[in-house]
Amino acid sequence: MKRTYLFAIALLTGIQAFSQDSLHAQTIKTGDSIKKVSLEMFPNPVRNKLIVRLKGFESGIADVKVIDFKGNIVRKENRLLVSADEELVMFIFLKAGAYFLLVNQNQKSIKKKFVVI
Repeated sequence: MKRTYLFAIALLTGIQAFSQDSLHAQTIKTGDSIKKVSLEMFPNPVRNKLIVRLKGFESGIADVKVIDFKGNIVRKENRLLVSADEELVMFIFLKAGAYFLLVNQNQKSIKKKFVVI
């Protein structure tokens, strides 16, 4: 609730606010092992350059999607991850609004909301 008010104030005053809790973790069971994957992105809200940090994924191809609030896929990419901890740079040229970033790889999937200003 507090974060919503801060975000609303930031929008009304034109101040760029950055979320303190940009790290989102999810525990995934793969076979006999349990692995935690996380997605961190900044700045959020973003104008045009979004930095995405992925942790806990495997080396290989990951499916990265940007989805609007209506559920439409507005961007889809296959990204090569070379290590378990990877940093991606995405250039975002979208209309102002709220979107979701969804990353899938094999049985692992994680989603995080971001805002374009």
